[in-house]
Amino acid sequence: VGQALTEHGAYDETGQLLWSTQFGNSNTLIQGMDVLTHDRIIISGQSPNILPVPPVPLPGATVLPYGGGASDGFVALFDPNDQLSWRTYYGGSDIERDVLVKTCENWIYLFGNTVSADIPAIEPTNCYHQTYQGGQDCFMAAFTLGGTPVWATYLGGAFFDALGPKGLAVVKNDIVAVGVTGRLDMLVDGPHWYDDTPAPGMNNGFIARFSGGDGSFAPIWISYLGAGLHHYPWCVVTAQLGNITVGGYTDDPDFEPVPHAGYFNHPDYQADGIDGFIAMPEFADVDIVFDATSAGAHKRNDEVLQSHGKRVIDLTPAAIGPYVIPPVNGAEHLDAPNV
Repeated sequence: VGQALTEHGAYDETGQLLWSTQFGNSNTLIQGMDVLTHDRIIISGQSPNILPVPPVPLPGATVLPYGGGASDGFVALFDPNDQLSWRTYYGGSDIERDVLVKTCENWIYLFGNTVSADIPAIEPTNCYHQTYQGGQDCFMAAFTLGGTPVWATYLGGAFFDALGPKGLAVVKNDIVAVGVTGRLDMLVDGPHWYDDTPAPGMNNGFIARFSGGDGSFAPIWISYLGAGLHHYPWCVVTAQLGNITVGGYTDDPDFEPVPHAGYFNHPDYQADGIDGFIAMPEFADVDIVFDATSAGAHKRNDEVLQSHGKRVIDLTPAAIGPYVIPPVNGAEHLDAPNV
């Protein structure tokens, strides 16, 4: 995408360009793509209120208005002749971003991130979360193949939640999503493996599955993925038999791989961040540490550094120690372990 207009094109099996177009402007980002029946391309992403209008609209399809803010989510469908036949915004009065799309036999699923407290309510009595939880939430919406919205929900907690960049897949008409959360306020115990223990103050991975096969869109399984340090489930794929495979990365030295027939690797964990710092041989000679990470990370960093007798200069908004301007009150806090 870069700084140019968003591009969309098709190639044949030999790599020959058959067709291409620009879509939107430099603030329009195509972030998801799938194929409906009859080779109809469907795309999704985020955009300001400048998307083109189909010359011949898809009969009966719903077109939701632009919600506001710098960008809304959008979904756009092209017909078998590669003509735009339907596009709709989906968003509230603030910002929607990182919007993916997946299709199945019955539904078009739209999933992204939002800081809007007023995304369009669709069947609110049948949603997982009717209200915005705070920070940044994920959102999910379902449309019929004819473009009619049938369901939408928030997914998240009071802190920062984010869908993985490739964190959406369909299994047997159900939708599966993975991503990162500070803490979810409502989990759903699935029929098998389940983890309901978050890591306080850390980034937890999550996995969620909603029922689309029966049209209820009820949550089937919502669980944490990892309960140690930071976990980032970034992508998910499903197999024809229903297996779900999740990929991502972790900063957790206690993450335990599970051996299985085929490839298996359990390398020595190479610590980074504060754990990598204290593992360095030079750490013993450090007296004062300047921390410019984040308020959330600083709390643990300070605890670890204090246990090793280090003085900390806090350059984050955490404000664990006193505020200090050296010429004004520096002498009063010469012995403070954290300033």
